[in-house]
Amino acid sequence: MPSKELKEREEILQALLKKIDADIDVFTKRLEKLHAKHDELSGVVLDAGLEPVPISFQAGKNADVIGELESHVLELNKLKNLLSMKLRRILQEEDLLEHLQTEFGKNVTFKRNAKGGIELQVQDKDAEEAFGQLQLSKKKLDELREQIHELGDAEE
Repeated sequence: MPSKELKEREEILQALLKKIDADIDVFTKRLEKLHAKHDELSGVVLDAGLEPVPISFQAGKNADVIGELESHVLELNKLKNLLSMKLRRILQEEDLLEHLQTEFGKNVTFKRNAKGGIELQVQDKDAEEAFGQLQLSKKKLDELREQIHELGDAEE
């Protein structure tokens, strides 16, 4: 995976994090506002000399809005944590790739495996020479096998 691809993933994750942060801020403020109203209503009930009573803010299908907001903010925070971990990993991968390319040249890249991890791919002169020699050796081995096979047929 080239560093350009890592940068693109980093930018996408940062944009998503900004959007989630904005949503968390919006819904946290709404939740605080409803909690303040809840506290105010509780105070009025207590000032009237009554026992505390359950207070539920309703909307739509009789949903408890405060509970729904709390649940939503929790889910947004979970998603934010997940994206933050992915972003940290991307940043670590960028640093590693930069270090490897400084140390070993631009012929080192990443590839994502099926599990989402990285696999280093190195394409250099030594590997190409070894592969070339391997191909020649395999060809010679095939020729030797053919000769041995022919010798076996000649004995019969």
